[in-house]
Amino acid sequence: MKKKLLIYIVSLLPLALFAEDLEFNILGLDFDLGGDLRSRSAYWINPDLDKESSDSEFSSDIRGRLELKVTRDSPFYGKALLEWGNIEWTDSPGSEEWLDLEFREFYVGFKNDKLKVKAGAIDLNTPGGYVYDSDEWGFQVKYDFSLLEAKLFYTPADLTEGSNDSMEPGEYMDHLIFLGVTQDKYLDLDIWGMFYHGATEEFTFNSFWFGTEGEKEIEDFTLSGGYTYNVGNVVTYDIPLSSYYTHFSLEYEGDKRKTLFSRFNLTGGSEGSLDSTGQFQNPDGEGNLDTDLALLFGGGPYSSQSYFDKESLSIVSDNLCEGDISFYDPGLFTYETGFEWDLKKILPLDMETTFVLGGANTGDLLRDGYFDSLIGWEGDIHNKIEITDDLEFNLSFAYLLPGNAFNAVYELNYDDTLELDTAFMASWEVKYSF
Repeated sequence: MKKKLLIYIVSLLPLALFAEDLEFNILGLDFDLGGDLRSRSAYWINPDLDKESSDSEFSSDIRGRLELKVTRDSPFYGKALLEWGNIEWTDSPGSEEWLDLEFREFYVGFKNDKLKVKAGAIDLNTPGGYVYDSDEWGFQVKYDFSLLEAKLFYTPADLTEGSNDSMEPGEYMDHLIFLGVTQDKYLDLDIWGMFYHGATEEFTFNSFWFGTEGEKEIEDFTLSGGYTYNVGNVVTYDIPLSSYYTHFSLEYEGDKRKTLFSRFNLTGGSEGSLDSTGQFQNPDGEGNLDTDLALLFGGGPYSSQSYFDKESLSIVSDNLCEGDISFYDPGLFTYETGFEWDLKKILPLDMETTFVLGGANTGDLLRDGYFDSLIGWEGDIHNKIEITDDLEFNLSFAYLLPGNAFNAVYELNYDDTLELDTAFMASWEVKYSF
């Protein structure tokens, strides 16, 4: 079945690539076909921070997506987003990897002036995607009450284990329920709560999140921030969970071509006590950091080259919903400031350049001191060039100065010892959308 599906996609790609707007009608149904092809590469000098053991590394991958929307003159519609890849050229992938196809979205929907409903494989997220952002099988309901909009979604979060072809045993099925309201009359404000019941072969747990997110524009300034409290317990061992995540950003747009910004992220952490865990939880690590730090957190095009995944708010990768309890996560504090410059009126290119300086400390910053908790300082330059309306090129450079805490934090992730040598990365991405 996969092979037939891949042949069908490949046969459609040439048509999609050369079609300005691939829309057609069959039997009263309107079809809209689109997607993208993307290739990323990165060259990393001193990837393990020890120049004596490894001086450089090169990685490259390719991915394709095909999107189909089906509508008609009624409130009902459908959408499918099929992804092929990501195939890393350096891995010498076998035939099964080349045929790795997955429906990122595959749902039917209903919408009118007040009500919107989706059911199937849907992109589900908390406000901003900070705590949870993933495509899962489930359903979503939105209702507009004029003054505010309410949103509800439910998913058995590990129904397909990310592969769309295998199901968890019923006794280990996870359940995630989200309910939130948003309004934008005085400011963009979200108030929400989420519940997650998880089960593994070793233990079961319940986790709750209560959060608020806000954004306000005041003349040339844009302020945004949020606070989320995470509470719950590991039922089997009677271990309580109590942690938090907060973030803040400030942007100043002096004119249409220049923007100054600063942003901060802070999570609680554990102190090694087996009586409780203060590690902030995000289901399956699917929470996004708002960052441009490429080497530390994957803020550049090639995110898999970062030391820590920006899709996880924790320093360590262990998480309750992945079957692990971390008592030694010290939490995370990130900070960065930067300058974004639109150069299209200066250069004969539609180009945006971002300069950013920033760093990260463990959440033990106040207890252990700045330098003892310092993970590292980083400087980045990100360039985005729109060659045509459909063709985009990204080029990034990042330089990292590791701090005193970097070795200990790295050992938590990779069980290895590091020397404090600097690292550099150049990464680039070409993306064609159709």
